Amino acid sequence: MPQAVQPRLGLPHQVCCAPALGHHGSQLVQGIHEVHRRGPAAAVAVMKSVALMPVSVVIEAMSIFSVNRIGSLLIVDDAKNILGIIGARDVLMAVVNHPDNIKNLKVEAIMTTNLIVGTEDDSVDYILAIMTENRIRHVPIMRGRDLKGMVSIGDVVKALVKEKEVENRYLKD
Repeated sequence: MPQAVQPRLGLPHQVCCAPALGHHGSQLVQGIHEVHRRGPAAAVAVMKSVALMPVSVVIEAMSIFSVNRIGSLLIVDDAKNILGIIGARDVLMAVVNHPDNIKNLKVEAIMTTNLIVGTEDDSVDYILAIMTENRIRHVPIMRGRDLKGMVSIGDVVKALVKEKEVENRYLKD
């Protein structure tokens, strides 16, 4: 029987790359994170991350998902500390469970606060195992307490497909 993969749980209040983040509008925080490509997870991590303040409403999150074509948002406080994460599935469940209050529902009410995080040195296979075992689609990539990017299930699949293409090319040659 395969052994269960043990995820790394993020500490509450992990610090985002504060110098790279800035307020855009009243609630939205965006940052571009430079990743030193030391490990496989770093190589597939998306450097652009978008975050919201906990007092933002779920409707705003829905708009950000749509405009940016993303599936998760980090929730941060005024000091850019990561408080949690919400995914498109969380928003869908909020719409189903709170249809009359969705316009006023705050993201802090639906965010996941027990974050599962990866490091730049984690293998793509490890990140995939964490995602599969925990049924999650996005993993923040950290260096210590600094956010370095976000890996989605799509990023993992692309990396694995590219790896298989390279293997096939070598086998044919």
